[in-house]
Amino acid sequence: MARHYLDAIAAERAERARRLYLEHGEVRAGARAQALAGRALRRAGRHTEAREQIGQALAVLRPEPDGDTVSALNDLANLEVFSGGADADRLTAEVLNLGQALDVEPGLLADLFVNRGVEHGVCNRPAQAIASLEYATRLAERAGDTSRWARALLNLSDLLARTDVAAAEEAARAAAGHARRVGDREILAVALVNEAGVLLLTGDWDQAQGVLSHGAEAEGLSDQSYLLCLGGLLDALRGAVTPSAAVQAAVTKLSVSEDQQDQAEASLIEAFTAVAGGRQAAALEHARLVVGHMDAMGVGAEQIRWGWPLAVRVAHEVGDLDGEREMVALLDTHPRGHLPPLLQAERQLARARLTAVGAAALTAAVVAARQVGSRYHLCPRAA
Repeated sequence: MARHYLDAIAAERAERARRLYLEHGEVRAGARAQALAGRALRRAGRHTEAREQIGQALAVLRPEPDGDTVSALNDLANLEVFSGGADADRLTAEVLNLGQALDVEPGLLADLFVNRGVEHGVCNRPAQAIASLEYATRLAERAGDTSRWARALLNLSDLLARTDVAAAEEAARAAAGHARRVGDREILAVALVNEAGVLLLTGDWDQAQGVLSHGAEAEGLSDQSYLLCLGGLLDALRGAVTPSAAVQAAVTKLSVSEDQQDQAEASLIEAFTAVAGGRQAAALEHARLVVGHMDAMGVGAEQIRWGWPLAVRVAHEVGDLDGEREMVALLDTHPRGHLPPLLQAERQLARARLTAVGAAALTAAVVAARQVGSRYHLCPRAA
């Protein structure tokens, strides 16, 4: 059953619980149920409604803080992280401080470190992000909380994919194993997406297809949007000019979400499908939309690692020198430590093209691309 449908049901039932609690004068329990409704709405991509629900719940829960307060505040922080909210950094730090002050149980503390780690990643602090996520995995393991252990490993794999694909693949596979044990279909789907995404970068496209196909067919995840979208990306990389009906439905669903990552993913699939069909102007338009989420998601986010190189290359192919310079300038606003090796190599290549300084600069850029290891980015037309 589709995630968004289940989340909508969860939100409806949480609201019903809230009303029943209030009818019996149990205000705090009602606020707890309202926070759960907000969490379900966030998962469904309905961030405006979620923010309202969680905010109202916190008005009741904050004056006498306890574990319920921490959970609700963490949901709000998580919402701000994935919607690109200006308060995400402050809230993830605040709730982590509060959780430690109240000595919350290790599983919940692991969740707080996960959200803080994800926000570190958004703010281009990769070392802090990995440190937070690695500690979150240890907390969840120590607590015997398999679901949170899977979530921590899932996010760790995403961060590691920027610089260490072997470690990222290992973390993604471990996350998938834990998710299977507890029956968490959403975490399992994204863990498989992370694993397959690493395989795309290393050139093991058939193996990546196998991971995705097994997830969809043998594990019943054919309704999971991100799994479908990565399959659509792989199809486009192999030359498919039209996405399947299932992929197109997933793209449409993600495009109307208020989640910045959902929106970027939808635009990314549209961009690569357009390239496959020779529609360069459309490809550039959609790739620019992906890059437009850079500030909200962080320059190292997976969609940016795929979308920026596509945008700068297509701009070059269509002779849009101003657009190519604009893309390079966007990365130039970031210090070297913010940029994953793939983006450093692609920027080096773009600069060599723009300045036309000769074969030596282009050769150096190709050497940098080889060191990254992505066969597609080294030779996109023949990968």
